[in-house]
Amino acid sequence: LTSPMVNGVAGRTVSLFNRRGGSGDNLNNTRFDDEASTPIANGVAPFAGSFRPETALSAFDGLNTAGGWILRITDNARGDVGRLTNLQFI
Repeated sequence: LTSPMVNGVAGRTVSLFNRRGGSGDNLNNTRFDDEASTPIANGVAPFAGSFRPETALSAFDGLNTAGGWILRITDNARGDVGRLTNLQFI
């Protein structure tokens, strides 16, 4: 997740999760929250509930939130196909 560019300066990037879940699939009603009791690294697919992201979202504290945010999703596993069906920022 990358925050908006401000005055020509690239936004800050935070990794929500990376290569988690093994052969399991899906994030269902998953919330990334720095205050969650379980790190995403300790979660099990399908991920449901609140998890601490790989990189703390507090990295965005104090930044301007106005503008275009970028959520980059990649699936690097062979033979896998994924899709984003619903996303909500709160």
